[in-house]
Amino acid sequence: MFPSLHTFALSWSLADPAMACVAEPAQASVSASTTEGTFRSRRRDKKNAPAAASGPPVGVPGQPGECVDATLQEQLLAKRRHRLTRDRLFVKALRHELTLAGGYYVSDLFDSTFTLGGQYTFFMSENFGTELSVGWSRLRSSVLDTIESANNFSLAVGGQDIVRVFGSLAWSPLYGKLRLIAAKILRYDLYLLAGPGVVVDPVSFGAAGNFGIGVRLFLHRAVALRFEVRDHLYRQSLLSESYYVNDFAFTTGLSVLLPVRN
Repeated sequence: MFPSLHTFALSWSLADPAMACVAEPAQASVSASTTEGTFRSRRRDKKNAPAAASGPPVGVPGQPGECVDATLQEQLLAKRRHRLTRDRLFVKALRHELTLAGGYYVSDLFDSTFTLGGQYTFFMSENFGTELSVGWSRLRSSVLDTIESANNFSLAVGGQDIVRVFGSLAWSPLYGKLRLIAAKILRYDLYLLAGPGVVVDPVSFGAAGNFGIGVRLFLHRAVALRFEVRDHLYRQSLLSESYYVNDFAFTTGLSVLLPVRN
């Protein structure tokens, strides 16, 4: 009789909602001296008790019936929590960036040519920085060469150096990740820039402005590739005529951020 009573007691304790979460060893076993009348009394009380509300059992912390696992609860809350920011692979705030760049220069009044230069940028925050840029090209024009040959005189324009110096404010509104090849993920930083400057060449008036857009592809926390498009707006004089020109520079550069560590 005792083995059957023991089996009955176990099945009753597992079926009871109040004991579904935590079944303590002392409650999971019944001594051999428990009488049959005790079980009948428990069954009668259970039958007459009001039906429990539907849903998972709720226990009082520290009491039998408690079913809250701290680790599981933290994981569930973490999934529901709205995360506004995440740690960056690279940090720009209060760092210095040195860049060497080169590319293609498209002139309004002259032939397209190369451009070489560099930039120094200081980042006041993750989104804003100040930049000093210097660019160098040479003026080339096949039309002027033809005019000089036909009239047997020199305009002293072709082959002259053109130097551009600008101070700009840079704003980085977008930071993200880009997957190009299989599992390789590149971090990128999109930025806009604008500022005043000067253009020094034989046919320019000096004061100028530049506007541009660019993107950094970070190869490392301190190394990045820069791709830029800049519009240089200023005045030039050619053959006794004055013109407002928009010269575009398409450049690619390699940057190093200092200090190397974030």
